[in-house]
Amino acid sequence: MKILTRAFPTVLFLLATSQLIFAQDLTLRGRSGLELSFGFWGGSNASKTITSSGVQQEAVSSGFTGSMLYSYGMREHLAITLSIGFLGGKASSTMSPTEFHQQASTVVPVLVGVRYYIAEPTPDDMVRLFLAASVGSFVGLEATNAELRQEARSESTFGTHVGAGIDFFLSTHFKLLATAGYNLMSDFKTPVGARANYNGGYLSAGFGYVF
Repeated sequence: MKILTRAFPTVLFLLATSQLIFAQDLTLRGRSGLELSFGFWGGSNASKTITSSGVQQEAVSSGFTGSMLYSYGMREHLAITLSIGFLGGKASSTMSPTEFHQQASTVVPVLVGVRYYIAEPTPDDMVRLFLAASVGSFVGLEATNAELRQEARSESTFGTHVGAGIDFFLSTHFKLLATAGYNLMSDFKTPVGARANYNGGYLSAGFGYVF
């Protein structure tokens, strides 16, 4: 009985809080948002090869991706977006009595796009499905470190992104989100890491703040 007596105020508090959350106005028109998300695409692997002349190590982390996105609600169902992220990445090293060589690379998409919320939402909808599309530059970055030589290079190419996702609002300002999409880009003139392009689908999850 004592346990029930102590738990009752807590239950009332949670119920009252949930009612306040559901009663809040979740209007997106004229508001900005910031999102941070992480996910995976492709795969990842690591290898270590011992040769007669030395040791060669390689780690490919092409399965990891992340992004930061800014959005502004033009309408309740339509927002413009600006995002910057990273894709893939490769690290390799070669060691021998006569050679030492290290290399690391990644791809950074900088994209401008739109987000369209399906079935135009009302200001009190806490769960909202959306479609997204964006275009921009995919910038490949690569750094090489040899015995007496250090080099860094960058190359950009045009690309697009299409996807879909879901926003789940926890309150007027905070939300969780999940997205799935596909990146399609032109080939780099010189491969970045082991790839000339980073086309492929992905899944990601994250959180956002609306203000």
